[in-house]
Amino acid sequence: MKKKTILIIVICVLAVLIIGGLVYYFGFYRNQNNEGGTGTSGEQENSKLSAVYDELKKDDIYTFTRTVDEDNKITIARSEDKGYKESIINGRDTKYIVNDGNTYLLQEDTKRYYQYDNNVMILSEITGVLEELKDQEYEKGKEKINGKNYQYEEYSGCQDFLVNNKLYTNNENNSKTRFYYDDDELVYIKTIIGDQEEIAEVNIQYSVDDNLFNVPTDYVNAEG
Repeated sequence: MKKKTILIIVICVLAVLIIGGLVYYFGFYRNQNNEGGTGTSGEQENSKLSAVYDELKKDDIYTFTRTVDEDNKITIARSEDKGYKESIINGRDTKYIVNDGNTYLLQEDTKRYYQYDNNVMILSEITGVLEELKDQEYEKGKEKINGKNYQYEEYSGCQDFLVNNKLYTNNENNSKTRFYYDDDELVYIKTIIGDQEEIAEVNIQYSVDDNLFNVPTDYVNAEG
């Protein structure tokens, strides 16, 4: 009887140890999966990038600016079916307007515009890329920029947020993009291609200047 009691005690102790080990293992694994490493929006919490996309698409009214420096900067504004893009690359300024389903390229030095019928690509230039990325796998990490630490989400095979296309490559497998956040606010985008990189400061406003969507009255149609 004494041996049977001892056997029962040993079995109970072993069962407790096994159950405790399983609880620790799965708790540790879940913690690792939530804090870092590779994941998708289905395996861990929804990505911050997905939240940015949802906010932009909620009303389709926003002004999205990426600034590398004063000579390299892109601003895209959208108000539902109207759009505006100003692209400053190496100091050269180019402006586009989307209105009535057409795109207008403004030539400032000659006060002329070129009309491209049935072209509204600018409207989805930001959200179209985010829609493709938001459900893809990404790497999480932290990095210090200008003396401050930011969390980032890194997506492979993306170079669509380059401001200056001098780094552009046809081999997307050699490129990746990091989105940096201050809490949930997107503040920087870094494009990494091989051993080169470009970092742009991001500013998003959920408002627009409606005057941006009108071709200036002193411009004339270049083809008319």
